[in-house]
Amino acid sequence: LPVGTLPVGTLPVGTLPGPPRLPPSIDGLSRAGGGLGGGLGGDRAYAGGTVDGAQRHAGTYGYLKQMWADGSREEAIARLATFARYEAAGTAFAAKAWRRLGGWQRAVGEDQPFSVERAATVLASLGNATDASPHSYKAWHAWAMVSFEAVQQLPPSDAAEFVVPAVRGFFRSIALGREAALQDLLRLLTLWFTHGHRADVEAAVQAGCDDISADLWLLVTPQIIARIHAPNPFVRRSVNRLLAEVARTHPQGLIYPLTVASKSLLLPRRTAALRVLTEVRKANDTLVEQAALVSTELIRCSILWHEVWHAALEEASRLYFQASDVDGMLAALAPLHAQISRGPVTTEENDFLRTYGAELRAAHEHCERYRLGGRSRQELQSAWELYSTVFGWLTKQIGRMTSIELAHASPRLLQARDLELAVPGTYEATAPVVRIGSFARSMSVIGSKQRPRKLGVYGDDGSLHDFLLKGHEDLRQDERVMQLFGLVNRLLDSTAPLAGPAIRRYAVVPLSPASGLIGWVPSCDTLHQLVRHHRESRGVPLYLEHRIAAQLAPEPKRGGDGGDGGGGLAEGGELRAYNALPLLHRVEVFAAALSRTGGRDLAEALWLRSPSAEWWLERRSSYTRSVGVMCVVGYILGLGDRHLNNMLLDRVSGEVVHIDYGDCFEAAALRPRFPETVPFRLTRMLVTAMGVAGVDGVYRSTCEGAMRALRRHRSSVLAMLEAFLYDPLVHWNLDGAERGSAKRVSSRASLDGGEARGGAARGDKVMHAQALRELRRVKSKLDGSEFGAAPIDVPTQVDRLVHEAQAHTNLAQMWGGWNPFW
Repeated sequence: LPVGTLPVGTLPVGTLPGPPRLPPSIDGLSRAGGGLGGGLGGDRAYAGGTVDGAQRHAGTYGYLKQMWADGSREEAIARLATFARYEAAGTAFAAKAWRRLGGWQRAVGEDQPFSVERAATVLASLGNATDASPHSYKAWHAWAMVSFEAVQQLPPSDAAEFVVPAVRGFFRSIALGREAALQDLLRLLTLWFTHGHRADVEAAVQAGCDDISADLWLLVTPQIIARIHAPNPFVRRSVNRLLAEVARTHPQGLIYPLTVASKSLLLPRRTAALRVLTEVRKANDTLVEQAALVSTELIRCSILWHEVWHAALEEASRLYFQASDVDGMLAALAPLHAQISRGPVTTEENDFLRTYGAELRAAHEHCERYRLGGRSRQELQSAWELYSTVFGWLTKQIGRMTSIELAHASPRLLQARDLELAVPGTYEATAPVVRIGSFARSMSVIGSKQRPRKLGVYGDDGSLHDFLLKGHEDLRQDERVMQLFGLVNRLLDSTAPLAGPAIRRYAVVPLSPASGLIGWVPSCDTLHQLVRHHRESRGVPLYLEHRIAAQLAPEPKRGGDGGDGGGGLAEGGELRAYNALPLLHRVEVFAAALSRTGGRDLAEALWLRSPSAEWWLERRSSYTRSVGVMCVVGYILGLGDRHLNNMLLDRVSGEVVHIDYGDCFEAAALRPRFPETVPFRLTRMLVTAMGVAGVDGVYRSTCEGAMRALRRHRSSVLAMLEAFLYDPLVHWNLDGAERGSAKRVSSRASLDGGEARGGAARGDKVMHAQALRELRRVKSKLDGSEFGAAPIDVPTQVDRLVHEAQAHTNLAQMWGGWNPFW
């Protein structure tokens, strides 16, 4: 019977085609004739022995795969169906054949809309695979993925019947394949949170939760706790039940995120978290109390009253003098005045009140008389005379602050010793718990704009764990990105050419929507520090290229120019006249500035800091591979803001370590001012440090290997990025707004950070459309179709990205503080 007369993948009983005809190279193995695939029974004799059933099946199966590869797809499907149903039935090849058949049936119609009929056909084959091998992770994973695809692509009325099979399939694949559990868990959560209002889905989730280990849920703790206050009662009940169950087994794994949620400004979220903590208290009351203490005191130390008032007065000044928003100014200062009225708790706060309390209280009285009286502007002027005086004093005091003594800032934290609570970011379900022994007596203040602190925590095993305590940023984005890097590292480890390089990860522990802990990366310097030290030691101006560009694009003379070096060069290397030039002229100036400087600072710093040539060669190779991997991963993630203070160099290994992941999903490329025009940072200094081969040696091969690995596992990468984009607690800045530090605190951290933006405040429909846009863009990157309708291969894609990253036309448009000349 001609195969073309049958529907794809179906064969009526009694009309079996003959055995597949094997190529001569295989057929010649059978001296008796007929080939390995000839007949459905009996072993064939050949020179030196016989072809047993397993060998015959392997030959047939291999030949059918070759037939598929040669383009005879429908014939390959028909013959594979026969092979799976009859010849391989009851053998080890059955599950493999049915699974392959399902994959082929799905691939045949990739260019057509997914239909219920095709989904049913594919699932029938994959169902046979799970029947043939009930403990096969690959079979259950394939079944779940096709069901998930049907749910995603079919109309809601048709997709409904595939939701429960997808949920059950993912639970089964998670139980059987722990090494790939993360991506399946994320897809499962997508189904659960979208369709959890259905009773049958809730029952399937409840049954599945009983079948998998509780420690697997720790992989997706941020995503689960983000839905702890879900509006749907079915989802909320299931989430709270699951969290209570996991907390009984792994209280250390949930205590920090639950404590943060319990302090939320949103009542439903706070109530739900407190309910789970009440369950945890039944067996771990001391642990809950200690977590609340440590969290509260670390938040207190992350930003002192001096810094709180300094930032608040700066924002209030902007509202009053620039925006003429008096009510906004009063609202910004009201919580701080209320805090003062409650009185100090620590010596540090008491000193603040003794120094500034009288002026602040007097200013508050003027504001109250304005608000309650005749709204006299004279009252506000009197208040701002006092506020301005305090602001000036605070500016000087904060500039002199180099360390913080816990005895003054948080005596309760200093007295906390031998706790049951684990050191933040160290808990692993299968490893011994390292508990907090004590805290270091003082914290050093890092001299950057946000003034983070370096905090030391001693473990009960005698180890010292250093953290960066940040008090002006929401670190939940960074926490999610660390999840992604964990997945990428596993994908790269499974690829032979990239078994060595991996993305350096570190602990990220949010304490509140505006503070958190970041694991200290030891033995590292920022690339900016390396360049600065190298140039200062040789008497070379730090912003030499910027000065040359400023001289070639002189700014018209204006009185009171406070630039750094004249010619329109502002402090920090920001160019005024250069940025005002037309693009064509700016490119000429940019190229001229590069031609007059060497750009070998980073390369020479690597050489001079290496104790031997062998060490230098090893560090250079490690440096080049780490740059290549992060270029590709950053490109897929849409990571921006890669200036040299956000890139660290490990002094020992030579690896480049990235920090600060606030600009993801092309947020930097969508800025209204100075949008980033390069796919990743690949400037002159980075390339020169790679050695004589530049981008055409280890760097290019690493990029191509990483891109192939991400393409091969694109479904896993997309599953994680999709979970990120739809996370209700994290605002990924998809609208491309400017991300200044003050704005990052006031907008993203107010009303519990992303929670205010996670619901109606940000517009679910708008955010859904933006998330879909970003997912489509990520898919096009992973398919190689970002540059046009036709996909391109990996070498071509990498070559084009490298060209764009190095193009002077793109670099000349970058913000001066990004240091495109370097």
